[in-house]
Amino acid sequence: MYFDTATGQLLLTLKGQKNVYGDYGVTFSADGRRIAAGSSDGTVMVWDAVTGQEKLSLEGHENSIRSVAFSGDGQRLASGAGDGTVKVWDTATGKEQLTLKSHLAGPIRAAFSGDGQRIVTALGPSVWVRDAATGQELRTLKGHTEGVITVATSAHGPHIASGSHDRTVRVWDAATGTELLTLRGHAYSVTSVAFSRDGQRIVSGSNEFGKPGEVKVWDAATGQELLNLQGHAEGVISVSFSADGQRIVSGSGKGTVKIWEAPLGNDAGK
Repeated sequence: MYFDTATGQLLLTLKGQKNVYGDYGVTFSADGRRIAAGSSDGTVMVWDAVTGQEKLSLEGHENSIRSVAFSGDGQRLASGAGDGTVKVWDTATGKEQLTLKSHLAGPIRAAFSGDGQRIVTALGPSVWVRDAATGQELRTLKGHTEGVITVATSAHGPHIASGSHDRTVRVWDAATGTELLTLRGHAYSVTSVAFSRDGQRIVSGSNEFGKPGEVKVWDAATGQELLNLQGHAEGVISVSFSADGQRIVSGSGKGTVKIWEAPLGNDAGK
Protein backbone atom coordinates (compact mmCIF):
# COMPACT_ATOMS: atom_id res chain seq x y z
CA MET A 1 0.00 0.00 0.00
CA TYR A 2 1.18 3.51 -0.87
CA PHE A 3 -0.06 6.53 1.13
CA ASP A 4 0.01 10.32 0.76
CA THR A 5 2.16 11.53 3.69
CA ALA A 6 0.33 14.87 3.91
CA THR A 7 -3.21 13.50 4.15
CA GLY A 8 -2.83 9.82 5.00
CA GLN A 9 -4.89 8.98 1.91
CA LEU A 10 -4.30 5.57 0.35
CA LEU A 11 -3.00 6.23 -3.16
CA LEU A 12 -2.23 2.77 -4.51
CA THR A 13 -2.42 -0.88 -3.57
CA LEU A 14 0.35 -2.79 -5.31
CA LYS A 15 -0.50 -6.39 -6.10
CA GLY A 16 1.35 -9.37 -7.48
CA GLN A 17 3.25 -10.91 -4.58
CA LYS A 18 2.37 -13.62 -2.11
CA ASN A 19 3.94 -11.95 0.89
CA VAL A 20 5.75 -8.61 1.04
CA TYR A 21 8.22 -7.98 3.88
CA GLY A 22 7.39 -4.42 4.81
CA ASP A 23 10.05 -4.27 7.52
CA TYR A 24 12.96 -5.23 5.27
CA GLY A 25 12.05 -5.29 1.62
CA VAL A 26 10.27 -2.20 0.30
CA THR A 27 11.93 0.89 -1.17
CA PHE A 28 11.49 3.85 -3.52
CA SER A 29 13.94 4.77 -6.24
CA ALA A 30 15.72 8.07 -5.55
CA ASP A 31 13.54 9.93 -8.07
CA GLY A 32 10.37 8.55 -6.46
CA ARG A 33 9.12 7.05 -9.72
CA ARG A 34 9.43 3.37 -8.86
CA ILE A 35 8.78 1.09 -5.92
CA ALA A 36 10.55 -2.24 -5.39
CA ALA A 37 9.59 -4.95 -2.93
CA GLY A 38 10.75 -8.44 -2.07
CA SER A 39 8.64 -11.37 -0.99
CA SER A 40 8.74 -14.70 0.77
CA ASP A 41 8.64 -16.62 -2.52
CA GLY A 42 12.03 -15.19 -3.56
CA THR A 43 10.78 -12.79 -6.21
CA VAL A 44 11.45 -9.06 -6.43
CA MET A 45 8.90 -6.83 -8.09
CA VAL A 46 9.13 -3.27 -9.38
CA TRP A 47 6.10 -1.02 -9.92
CA ASP A 48 5.45 2.41 -11.37
CA ALA A 49 4.87 4.58 -8.27
CA VAL A 50 2.32 6.78 -10.04
CA THR A 51 0.15 4.24 -11.83
CA GLY A 52 0.85 1.09 -9.83
CA GLN A 53 1.66 -0.76 -13.05
CA GLU A 54 3.95 -3.75 -12.64
CA LYS A 55 7.23 -3.05 -14.45
CA LEU A 56 9.42 -6.02 -13.52
CA SER A 57 9.18 -9.40 -11.82
CA LEU A 58 12.68 -10.60 -10.97
CA GLU A 59 13.20 -14.30 -10.27
CA GLY A 60 16.38 -16.09 -9.31
CA HIS A 61 16.62 -16.14 -5.54
CA GLU A 62 16.06 -19.46 -3.80
CA ASN A 63 15.06 -17.94 -0.47
CA SER A 64 12.84 -15.17 0.86
CA ILE A 65 13.91 -11.58 0.14
CA ARG A 66 14.96 -9.56 3.16
CA SER A 67 16.22 -6.29 1.65
CA VAL A 68 16.01 -4.32 -1.60
CA ALA A 69 17.86 -1.14 -2.64
CA PHE A 70 18.10 0.95 -5.80
CA SER A 71 21.37 2.52 -6.89
CA GLY A 72 21.32 6.32 -6.80
CA ASP A 73 20.77 6.58 -10.55
CA GLY A 74 18.03 3.95 -10.44
CA GLN A 75 19.69 1.79 -13.10
CA ARG A 76 20.39 -1.13 -10.76
CA LEU A 77 18.61 -2.87 -7.93
CA ALA A 78 20.22 -5.00 -5.23
CA SER A 79 18.26 -7.69 -3.39
CA GLY A 80 19.40 -9.64 -0.34
CA ALA A 81 17.90 -13.00 0.56
CA GLY A 82 17.55 -15.18 3.61
CA ASP A 83 20.25 -17.57 2.44
CA GLY A 84 22.99 -14.92 2.43
CA THR A 85 23.02 -14.18 -1.31
CA VAL A 86 22.76 -10.75 -2.92
CA LYS A 87 21.76 -10.25 -6.54
CA VAL A 88 22.17 -7.11 -8.64
CA TRP A 89 19.63 -6.49 -11.41
CA ASP A 90 19.45 -4.18 -14.42
CA THR A 91 16.23 -2.22 -13.85
CA ALA A 92 15.75 -1.46 -17.55
CA THR A 93 15.86 -5.09 -18.73
CA GLY A 94 15.37 -7.14 -15.57
CA LYS A 95 18.57 -9.02 -16.33
CA GLU A 96 20.61 -10.37 -13.43
CA GLN A 97 24.05 -8.72 -13.51
CA LEU A 98 25.78 -10.15 -10.47
CA THR A 99 25.38 -12.67 -7.64
CA LEU A 100 27.29 -12.16 -4.40
CA LYS A 101 27.66 -15.01 -1.95
CA SER A 102 28.48 -14.29 1.68
CA HIS A 103 30.70 -16.20 4.06
CA LEU A 104 27.70 -17.04 6.22
CA ALA A 105 24.18 -18.29 5.68
CA GLY A 106 21.31 -16.14 6.90
CA PRO A 107 19.26 -13.03 6.09
CA ILE A 108 21.54 -10.45 4.46
CA ARG A 109 21.10 -6.69 4.09
CA ALA A 110 22.36 -4.76 1.07
CA ALA A 111 22.70 -1.12 0.02
CA PHE A 112 24.50 0.82 -2.71
CA SER A 113 26.99 3.56 -1.88
CA GLY A 114 25.92 7.05 -2.90
CA ASP A 115 28.09 6.99 -6.03
CA GLY A 116 26.91 3.47 -6.96
CA GLN A 117 30.46 2.11 -7.11
CA ARG A 118 30.19 -0.06 -4.00
CA ILE A 119 27.67 -2.42 -2.46
CA VAL A 120 27.49 -2.69 1.31
CA THR A 121 26.25 -5.98 2.77
CA ALA A 122 25.79 -7.15 6.34
CA LEU A 123 25.33 -10.56 7.91
CA GLY A 124 26.23 -11.66 11.42
CA PRO A 125 28.33 -9.05 13.27
CA SER A 126 30.24 -7.92 10.14
CA VAL A 127 29.69 -5.42 7.34
CA TRP A 128 31.34 -5.91 3.94
CA VAL A 129 32.13 -3.37 1.25
CA ARG A 130 32.26 -4.79 -2.29
CA ASP A 131 32.91 -3.49 -5.77
CA ALA A 132 29.48 -3.05 -7.36
CA ALA A 133 30.72 -3.98 -10.84
CA THR A 134 32.74 -7.10 -10.04
CA GLY A 135 31.53 -8.17 -6.60
CA GLN A 136 35.11 -8.16 -5.30
CA GLU A 137 35.34 -7.81 -1.53
CA LEU A 138 37.18 -4.58 -0.76
CA ARG A 139 37.10 -4.54 3.03
CA THR A 140 35.39 -5.98 6.10
CA LEU A 141 34.08 -3.67 8.83
CA LYS A 142 34.26 -5.21 12.28
CA GLY A 143 33.17 -3.67 15.55
CA HIS A 144 29.65 -4.84 16.32
CA THR A 145 29.48 -7.49 19.03
CA GLU A 146 26.18 -9.01 17.84
CA GLY A 147 24.41 -9.48 14.51
CA VAL A 148 23.88 -6.52 12.20
CA ILE A 149 20.23 -6.04 11.27
CA THR A 150 20.32 -2.96 9.05
CA VAL A 151 22.71 -0.90 6.91
CA ALA A 152 22.40 2.45 5.15
CA THR A 153 24.70 4.64 3.08
CA SER A 154 25.00 8.40 2.73
CA ALA A 155 24.09 9.91 -0.63
CA HIS A 156 27.01 12.31 -0.16
CA GLY A 157 30.39 10.90 0.78
CA PRO A 158 31.59 7.43 1.74
CA HIS A 159 29.77 7.01 5.05
CA ILE A 160 27.94 3.84 6.12
CA ALA A 161 25.65 3.39 9.13
CA SER A 162 24.88 -0.03 10.60
CA GLY A 163 22.48 -1.05 13.36
CA SER A 164 22.79 -4.19 15.43
CA HIS A 165 21.38 -6.43 18.12
CA ASP A 166 24.15 -4.94 20.29
CA ARG A 167 21.92 -1.81 20.52
CA THR A 168 24.40 0.47 18.80
CA VAL A 169 24.57 2.38 15.53
CA ARG A 170 28.06 2.49 14.07
CA VAL A 171 29.22 4.92 11.41
CA TRP A 172 32.03 3.89 9.07
CA ASP A 173 34.19 5.37 6.33
CA ALA A 174 33.65 3.02 3.39
CA ALA A 175 36.84 4.17 1.68
CA THR A 176 39.14 3.25 4.57
CA GLY A 177 37.07 0.88 6.72
CA THR A 178 37.57 3.15 9.74
CA GLU A 179 34.88 3.21 12.41
CA LEU A 180 34.07 6.90 12.88
CA LEU A 181 31.35 6.86 15.53
CA THR A 182 29.53 4.52 17.88
CA LEU A 183 26.06 5.83 18.72
CA ARG A 184 24.77 4.52 22.05
CA GLY A 185 21.43 5.19 23.66
CA HIS A 186 18.96 2.63 22.34
CA ALA A 187 17.62 0.23 24.95
CA TYR A 188 16.85 -2.46 22.38
CA SER A 189 18.12 -3.91 19.09
CA VAL A 190 18.54 -1.31 16.34
CA THR A 191 16.39 -2.58 13.48
CA SER A 192 16.50 0.30 10.98
CA VAL A 193 18.83 3.20 10.11
CA ALA A 194 18.76 5.89 7.43
CA PHE A 195 20.70 9.02 6.50
CA SER A 196 19.04 12.30 5.66
CA ARG A 197 19.51 13.23 1.99
CA ASP A 198 22.21 15.79 2.87
CA GLY A 199 24.06 13.22 5.00
CA GLN A 200 24.06 15.43 8.09
CA ARG A 201 21.69 13.36 10.24
CA ILE A 202 20.99 9.71 10.95
CA VAL A 203 17.66 8.32 12.14
CA SER A 204 17.47 4.96 13.88
CA GLY A 205 14.68 2.80 15.25
CA SER A 206 14.77 -0.03 17.78
CA ASN A 207 12.60 -3.01 18.53
CA GLU A 208 12.02 -5.40 21.41
CA PHE A 209 8.93 -7.60 21.50
CA GLY A 210 6.30 -6.16 23.83
CA LYS A 211 8.24 -2.95 24.49
CA PRO A 212 7.54 0.61 23.22
CA GLY A 213 9.53 1.51 20.13
CA GLU A 214 12.25 4.13 20.04
CA VAL A 215 13.17 6.54 17.24
CA LYS A 216 16.34 8.60 17.63
CA VAL A 217 17.95 11.25 15.44
CA TRP A 218 21.71 11.81 15.56
CA ASP A 219 24.21 14.31 14.23
CA ALA A 220 26.13 12.26 11.64
CA ALA A 221 29.36 14.23 12.19
CA THR A 222 29.54 14.35 15.98
CA GLY A 223 27.28 11.49 17.10
CA GLN A 224 25.23 13.80 19.31
CA GLU A 225 21.67 12.64 19.94
CA LEU A 226 19.39 15.37 18.56
CA LEU A 227 15.92 13.91 19.04
CA ASN A 228 14.30 11.06 20.94
CA LEU A 229 10.85 10.46 19.43
CA GLN A 230 8.40 8.60 21.65
CA GLY A 231 4.96 7.41 20.62
CA HIS A 232 5.09 3.89 19.21
CA ALA A 233 3.47 1.32 21.49
CA GLU A 234 5.37 -1.49 19.77
CA GLY A 235 8.89 -1.89 18.43
CA VAL A 236 9.99 0.17 15.42
CA ILE A 237 11.03 -1.85 12.38
CA SER A 238 11.48 0.83 9.71
CA VAL A 239 12.58 4.50 9.60
CA SER A 240 13.33 6.99 6.85
CA PHE A 241 13.72 10.71 6.16
CA SER A 242 11.63 12.53 3.57
CA ALA A 243 13.60 13.78 0.56
CA ASP A 244 13.73 17.33 1.96
CA GLY A 245 14.77 16.14 5.41
CA GLN A 246 11.88 17.89 7.11
CA ARG A 247 9.96 14.76 8.09
CA ILE A 248 10.67 11.29 9.39
CA VAL A 249 8.44 8.27 8.85
CA SER A 250 8.58 5.29 11.19
CA GLY A 251 6.73 1.98 11.09
CA SER A 252 6.09 -0.41 13.97
CA GLY A 253 5.44 -4.11 14.25
CA LYS A 254 1.87 -3.33 15.24
CA GLY A 255 1.16 -1.93 11.79
CA THR A 256 1.29 1.73 12.82
CA VAL A 257 3.06 4.34 10.70
CA LYS A 258 3.94 7.68 12.26
CA ILE A 259 5.15 10.85 10.56
CA TRP A 260 7.26 13.29 12.55
CA GLU A 261 8.36 16.84 11.93
CA ALA A 262 12.12 16.31 11.96
CA PRO A 263 13.27 19.69 13.33
CA LEU A 264 10.87 19.66 16.29
CA GLY A 265 10.06 16.00 16.80
CA ASN A 266 6.30 16.59 16.76
CA ASP A 267 4.26 13.47 16.15
CA ALA A 268 2.20 14.09 13.01
CA GLY A 269 1.12 10.49 12.70
CA LYS A 270 -2.40 9.34 12.28
